[in-house]
Amino acid sequence: MSDFTARLCPGDPVSGVFGAFDDTNRPIGMLGFSRESRPKRAHIGNLWSMYVVPEFRNRGVGSALLDAALSHAKGLGVLRQIVLGVTASNLAASSLYKSRGFQPFGFERDALFVDGTYFDEEHLALHFDRDA
Repeated sequence: MSDFTARLCPGDPVSGVFGAFDDTNRPIGMLGFSRESRPKRAHIGNLWSMYVVPEFRNRGVGSALLDAALSHAKGLGVLRQIVLGVTASNLAASSLYKSRGFQPFGFERDALFVDGTYFDEEHLALHFDRDA
């Protein structure tokens, strides 16, 4: 629980979680963003834990979360790329990321183990214009 709390409340203005809410202010989606902390990797951002509750999927919630996170990342002015991992069988999520310019750079078999099942993960990166 403390690890998850630290990810939700990192204590810095760069990293955090983007949220989406319905008309009653109930959370319906989230997407985490963080920047690498090691000096030699501080030019890299990470997206993690995209989730939209099932009844709100295919309504643009994931797109809005992703666009907000990318806008934030680009606004920092110091990142060269953003990386993420997506479950290989999640074609909708992979398609969303690729629609924003993410490109595959690796594939990891059995990357996740959930409830007795292994899942493969595709690694994607979005490179920002070096002159921007």
